[in-house]
Amino acid sequence: MLFKGRQIKLRPLKKGDYLTTIKWRDENELRLLAQFHLLPVTNELEKEWMDALVKSKNNKEIYFAIEEIKSSNLLGYFQIKNINWSSRTAWLGIIIGDQNSRGKGYGSETMQLGLDYAFSFLNLRKISLEVISANKTALALYKKFGFREEGVMKEQFYFNNKYYDVIIMSCYDRDFK
Repeated sequence: MLFKGRQIKLRPLKKGDYLTTIKWRDENELRLLAQFHLLPVTNELEKEWMDALVKSKNNKEIYFAIEEIKSSNLLGYFQIKNINWSSRTAWLGIIIGDQNSRGKGYGSETMQLGLDYAFSFLNLRKISLEVISANKTALALYKKFGFREEGVMKEQFYFNNKYYDVIIMSCYDRDFK
């Protein structure tokens, strides 16, 4: 399954993608913004994680690679997880792992394609996410697509000797812009 925009396409993950994603694990800014766990991740662990996603037959989570059309470079990934088919709800995650690709509209295009897939194709009615309060760029992006704050988990994430609030946001199919 492939979804194409102007600059990016969403495609299934491939086994070899771990060679790119492992490089993102050590970037401090991304570790904070994406709320990565603080334990070291080896190449072997990243490969096992990627292999498990590629082989998964779990119908409760879907991962897409975000790939730039022009260069075919892997820029990040988009996930829909914890899908509850009877309530028609799920949780979303997006990472633009390549630092040089942030701020170029790839996240916005990914959200458009990914949410359209979630609401139209999967027939979900509500998508939720967690975002660290310090991630002002992501907060603005989510609001642009109709996400609204539903709650705040105070001092939820610890990073670099500081606790950060985590905001829970949701978007309903009727509010998707």
